[in-house]
Amino acid sequence: MITIKVIPLNPINSFNKCFFSCLFRSGGIALLILANFPRLVYAQSPTPKFQTVQTIPFKTQALQKNSPSLINYIPLSSNNQIEQQNVHLMQNVTSTLPGPIFNNKEGQLNALRQELKQNANEIKENRYTITQLNFKNYFDQLLQLNPDSFSITKAVYLSEAAFYEKPYSFQEFEASIKLGAELVGQILKRENLSNKNNIALNYGIQKLYTSKNLFVNKQSGNSYLIDKLHYDFDDYLGEKDWKKMFVTKMLQTGSGQCHSMPLFYLCLAEQLNAKAYLALAPNHSYIQFFDSNGSQYNFETTNGHLVSTAWLMQSTYVNATAFKNKTYLDTLSSRKLYAQCLTDFVMNYSEKINGYDSFTNIMLQRVLDIDSNNVTALMIQANYYRHKVIYMAQLVGNPPLKELPKYPDLYATYKRQRQIDNYVKRTGYQEIPKEAYEKWLKSLELVKHEEQAKPGEEKVYQEIEKIKK
Repeated sequence: MITIKVIPLNPINSFNKCFFSCLFRSGGIALLILANFPRLVYAQSPTPKFQTVQTIPFKTQALQKNSPSLINYIPLSSNNQIEQQNVHLMQNVTSTLPGPIFNNKEGQLNALRQELKQNANEIKENRYTITQLNFKNYFDQLLQLNPDSFSITKAVYLSEAAFYEKPYSFQEFEASIKLGAELVGQILKRENLSNKNNIALNYGIQKLYTSKNLFVNKQSGNSYLIDKLHYDFDDYLGEKDWKKMFVTKMLQTGSGQCHSMPLFYLCLAEQLNAKAYLALAPNHSYIQFFDSNGSQYNFETTNGHLVSTAWLMQSTYVNATAFKNKTYLDTLSSRKLYAQCLTDFVMNYSEKINGYDSFTNIMLQRVLDIDSNNVTALMIQANYYRHKVIYMAQLVGNPPLKELPKYPDLYATYKRQRQIDNYVKRTGYQEIPKEAYEKWLKSLELVKHEEQAKPGEEKVYQEIEKIKK
């Protein structure tokens, strides 16, 4: 049996956490999927009359049937349960074991401790092996997608499904997206807007983020007022629950953050044949789209407003170097978006095993083969080598820095880590202080940046009036 060492995560710096951070709180889409045919189902029975219709949250009940946990296939006890079982065994050990070493209770206890430790290690190794095989299977499926023309819905699903013990089927996931797209279609029809115009399509999608919307169930004729999507301010970094980063979680609750909300937007755009693009900022992502004249618009999914590039630069700590190098605030091409989806997958894997291993670096190298300037992948790779240096140094007694050349493998790993760190700095990456980021998040809720949104929104509204049927 080959034993693979997992280098555990240590809280050295923010590189340990994902590049993104943001999803939806309870209260968004209440779209449900039943049996093999997607249709709307709700906990209450609202009246068909619009005048008395109640607002229901935007969430997908079909994606709430199970609460996925850690590892596939093996029904393992939790760590606390295992510890309790071990304590019980230790307290109730008897003197029935044979051999001279077991003539006293202390000898029996020592032997039992060793056996329990070995069993715990075997359970942990089996769990890790199954997790790795599961992620490898999903990663292979991701690699089968064409970077220059791929389904963002499929990529998001594969990235997230690997994390779950009992993932939802792709058909269930896609049906939820299609229901959201159907709601957008009804919005456009009511406002006499063409579903062939890109500005109109993006306007319709954005209505899900900005206001309550009427949905009519074509089968029953019933009408439902769907609440808007909300930003989830609780554990927005996924430090307590990594699944908060997922579109799946957003579909379950109707709330998300700046990682899942833009991805959901792109999934809707794909279903509607709308053109929209992902753009990145430090610890943040948002949507870009263009009108027929090539004018660019930035849509902030977290607060439902169009914002200026100048505001994004100022508020998200994007410096001139990063802007010039197109590290941030640039429209991601299909290949760059694909690489970012692979990077999401790597982060999900590292969170699942709570560390890094050789498979982590293999995946990162695949990302960088596609997009050598993917700053997220570069930061994870730097962190991978940083933790590897710590691990290797511990094996040789933690020598001082000046003595590292005496240990060729350790020294080579250290130099590689420093090389990647320096490359990240040259991209213009600048970390947002946590306090500043939290202050910015609060400003989204309190201010809404109306002064920044007004010019862009007025232009879009003028365009919408022109294209009404």
